[in-house]
Amino acid sequence: MNRFFLFCLRSTIMAFLLSGFAAVQLWSQPLELFISEYIEGTGGNKALEIYNGTGRAVNLNTYVLQLYANGAATPNVSLTLFGSLASGDVFVLGRTDASRAIVAVMDIASNGLMSFDGNDAIVLRKGGINGTILDVIGQIGQNPGTAWGSSNQSTADHTLRRRKSICAGDPDGSNTFVPSLEWEFFGINVTDGLGQHAVLCGQNDEAPKVLKSLPLPGSAGVAANVNIAITFSEAVSLSGDWVTLTGSRSGLHPYSTTQASTGDTTDTYVLDPQLDFSPGEVVTVRVNGTKVQDRDANDPPDFLPADVVFFFSISTSTTCNTPATRISDVQGLDVTSAFEGKVLDVEAIVTGDFQEQEDGSLLGFFLQEEEFDYDEDERSSEGIFVSANGFGPQVRIGDRVRVRALVAERGGATMLSSLRDLKVCANNQTLPAAIALTLPLDSSTALEARESMRVVFAEKMTIVFNHDLGETGELTLSSTGIQYQYTEFKAPNVQEFSAYRAQKFAERIILDDRHNNTYHTPVYHLQANAGNMLRMGNSVTGLTGILEFRSGQYRIRPTAPVVFDNDNPRPAPPKLAGDLKIATFNLLNLFNGDGNGGGFPTSRGASNLPAFRLQLRKIITAIRRMDADVLGLQEVENDGFGPRTAIQELVDSLNAVLGAGTYALSSPGVRFGADQIVVGIIYKPAKVTPDGGPVFLNSNSGIFQQNRLPLAQTFIDQRGEKFTLVVNHLRSKLGESTGLNADILDGQSAFNQVRTDAVQEILSWVQGDPTRSGDPDFVMLGDFNAYEQEDPITLMEASGYVNLVPAGQSKDFDGFLGDLDHIFASPSMAKQFVGGAKWIINSVESLSRFEYDAADLLPGTADDPIGDEFRCSDHDPVIAGFTLGQTRSLISGVVARRNGLPLEGVRMGLSGTNQAQDISLNDGYFTFSNLNAGNYTLLPELDLNPAEGVSTRDIIALQKHILGIALLQSPYQLLAGDVDNSGSITAMDLVLLRRLILGLDLRFKAVPSWKFVDAAYPFKNPRSPWKEGYPQEVQLKGLNGQVKVRFVGVKMGDVE
Repeated sequence: MNRFFLFCLRSTIMAFLLSGFAAVQLWSQPLELFISEYIEGTGGNKALEIYNGTGRAVNLNTYVLQLYANGAATPNVSLTLFGSLASGDVFVLGRTDASRAIVAVMDIASNGLMSFDGNDAIVLRKGGINGTILDVIGQIGQNPGTAWGSSNQSTADHTLRRRKSICAGDPDGSNTFVPSLEWEFFGINVTDGLGQHAVLCGQNDEAPKVLKSLPLPGSAGVAANVNIAITFSEAVSLSGDWVTLTGSRSGLHPYSTTQASTGDTTDTYVLDPQLDFSPGEVVTVRVNGTKVQDRDANDPPDFLPADVVFFFSISTSTTCNTPATRISDVQGLDVTSAFEGKVLDVEAIVTGDFQEQEDGSLLGFFLQEEEFDYDEDERSSEGIFVSANGFGPQVRIGDRVRVRALVAERGGATMLSSLRDLKVCANNQTLPAAIALTLPLDSSTALEARESMRVVFAEKMTIVFNHDLGETGELTLSSTGIQYQYTEFKAPNVQEFSAYRAQKFAERIILDDRHNNTYHTPVYHLQANAGNMLRMGNSVTGLTGILEFRSGQYRIRPTAPVVFDNDNPRPAPPKLAGDLKIATFNLLNLFNGDGNGGGFPTSRGASNLPAFRLQLRKIITAIRRMDADVLGLQEVENDGFGPRTAIQELVDSLNAVLGAGTYALSSPGVRFGADQIVVGIIYKPAKVTPDGGPVFLNSNSGIFQQNRLPLAQTFIDQRGEKFTLVVNHLRSKLGESTGLNADILDGQSAFNQVRTDAVQEILSWVQGDPTRSGDPDFVMLGDFNAYEQEDPITLMEASGYVNLVPAGQSKDFDGFLGDLDHIFASPSMAKQFVGGAKWIINSVESLSRFEYDAADLLPGTADDPIGDEFRCSDHDPVIAGFTLGQTRSLISGVVARRNGLPLEGVRMGLSGTNQAQDISLNDGYFTFSNLNAGNYTLLPELDLNPAEGVSTRDIIALQKHILGIALLQSPYQLLAGDVDNSGSITAMDLVLLRRLILGLDLRFKAVPSWKFVDAAYPFKNPRSPWKEGYPQEVQLKGLNGQVKVRFVGVKMGDVE
């Protein structure tokens, strides 16, 4: 070990001195601005803080912050600051989606600049984008891989604060950046110091610190006879066992120490171990803080503030089929790996190959242990991601490979990065079996235990959110089918709403693509699904892939193209009975610029002229195909009704396609309402004639400062029958409010009181016959921004208005479908209704693929350049058919499960004066319209999938009931448990349940899969429901008008 000690000592010291120290600063106060805090956290939690300690206020208009991403030599983003910064104050930059703690102290949001990662460089300049560099985090033109620094002293997943002794920035963007020289490190998402900073500038003493060590922390492939150099921030005295050297295999190493001073303000010591370290072991160096004391007289502090620990690993050949670290040990049971910052060897099977050298590629692969190498703890994962970044040979799925790499934590996931060696040991190996997952999982940590492993979802997984398809390539899937807004089917309730949302989110998983960038073309999932537009409601069964944790969420990375079933194909326009069709249609901000082809972008709507033309073509196609005679429109630009206005351009464009005079505008002649958008009415003069002009509500109550003013117009059809149309658009749910309009988290969102008050005022206005029609027939329609069971809708129904096309969907928000768009009729008008439908052309379509601005977001990839009707808006149009002057009857209703959620596919048989059948839709609704007055019987039936929902938990529940340990409480539970139809719960029911679960029986022989009960029926004896002949059908005698019916579906055997 000592043969070349003097030579090695000199070489070590010289290498150490040349590797880069920060200059010692002697100013009494800063001369310029510098970056004082840096936050690189999860999601949008990214922030920068700039400090002014100059003693004077500074005008920020000449200062520029720049982002150099992924080793770029020129800036990707430049942001000029603004305003004035007082002395001693800080200027904080963050993101719009940052945590509240960051937003509370933020001076400006810049999502572009604040998109940095730990491997990017940040530069502060003065004098414009090419001005003088004042400070740099990182090194311009270099990419360190995942972060600057290493382990717990890096720029990834950490908060960094400038040491108080630092009084100037680092103006050299070309030197090696070692963050530990000037920065203090804190954990991920730590924000308690943001918004304030102070400096000492040599006025007070600081404790000594370890500035640098050689080998650098985390180094691999280090020689077994290495000498270790440690430099302190000032001259120090050492005592006793001030440092320990421990090999993971060879144990504690004695050493000799040589001092090599590097200047007046630092102190370097070189350690010469007496014995070589063992090949492949990890060496732990621990500096004892209580044994290192400064030599100055300015005390306290005297000692290192804490022990300093770092690691490096000794070189050894990477040889296949030799002992290696198991992945389960690397992953461990904690959130972060115990081996973070260490270089290890891992040998395992490639289960996912994502090494494509293209924009947005993951540039890595997934490894999973062979099954015989699994540990016996289900809580630890057997898979891991390897960030190869082009290192070594290309690997393929099924290869067994050996990797030497650094264990790192990135975004909450453990990975292997900074590869030292990569060898392919064997090809075409058997893949570890995919782990079967069923959502929701029993444990919140169950996904973490399967991180980076092969998984499979055996059940059908349904698309419930697709708006990110074009932007990020992601689809959100649910294990329980389409998800509906809570208040679409259930009354507002704080406790139940929270539980419902939590349950629905637990049933979801993200299906990602093979890339990690935005707007990647071609869109991966569309490539494998020609003709399938991947609408919400389409599904895949047997989905297999790698479970990855990235960007704060678990997701599936596909290892092969995913082919979806087209369960929810694009529909043709509804075919409705009647000779008059009335529709409501929200146009998603139809703004036409200045009306002459210019003036884009406007405050809302299309961003440019081509996008507006596409929007207009799509809307025209939708209106042409739905062929409504009268339309109530919402979200039209409120720019009046002249020749160059948005609504007049719509009418002119329709007539240019359909023929002159096909549609006309019902114009009040003046601009009304203070909102940027307004409601409107267009109609076919060949079908109806206006009876007078339109009238808008001239309210002085203040309620319509937040709601758009309604517009009423009376029409006369060809038979001389009158009706009055009232178009409405109530306040959005978005935003925050207080008092009665606060979001109390009961499912109705914010501004519920404003919407309810608006309905009350509109009802009073309509009761006064605002158009002086003298006729009781009214149609009230529009975007009410309220779901079926919310206060504005129940108020309409309580006031006698009939909801003609109830429930289902017309809008998606956050992956939950619901009905915001409604058509109501007064009692006399409802008797002339003969059928209605929602035309589902928008709510389930991908926003970032087919909406009018998609061509701008995805140049060259628009799927509908000629402008078909799909995703022409974010609301589905609702259409109702009437035969005026003829009274008809209507039966509508819903079939729901015991928990209130809709039940699809129930055969509804109608007998009596008219005979008919219907099938409940995915929203549970059914309708029988255009009926003669008379007597009717309605009977629901469903006898499919007997094993659905039946499990051993049901057997346990029945056993506890029979033994009297835990009685079933609901009459519906009791009915579900009586699978032998004996009128009681007995041991025979247990036997039949077991036979069904084991596959010995394919169905229950005594009962169908489902029974149904009239939801309005009050059980007289809930503990013994069989004795009272509960109604399984509904009889309607003397029907002459409209009636709503609701059934509860009881799945036999599913008591839990």
